[in-house]
Amino acid sequence: MVAKRRGRANNSIDPVDVAVGSHVRELRQARGISQSAFGAHLGVTFQQIQKYESGRNRVSASNLHHMASHMKVIISAFFEGLPNGPVETVKPLSGDAHVLALQFEKIEEPSVRKAVATLFNKLSSSGGADA
Repeated sequence: MVAKRRGRANNSIDPVDVAVGSHVRELRQARGISQSAFGAHLGVTFQQIQKYESGRNRVSASNLHHMASHMKVIISAFFEGLPNGPVETVKPLSGDAHVLALQFEKIEEPSVRKAVATLFNKLSSSGGADA
């Protein structure tokens, strides 16, 4: 039996493509890579990068792999925040939260990562006031 691919009605933009594109843009910008340079690395134009980042064009699996490799992230970074079921809305990370997440990923020592995660959990559960 052949699985039926879910199509896009009336050329509408899929929210997953928008979310993936948004993550691509955030990660690219956080690394200071221009659209032109990123496109050159992938063998596409900067206009194509713009289409990927807006969700107007879907990013192929091979391009996701190349993007992740170039930006030194795991492919799932492009899908963070997406639920496993149907997507209604995706709240992007704020600039500060995104920077913190990128910095957290650079911590290599497991005990330090755990300590930072514990600190964040305690601050967020107490509302962060007077901490």
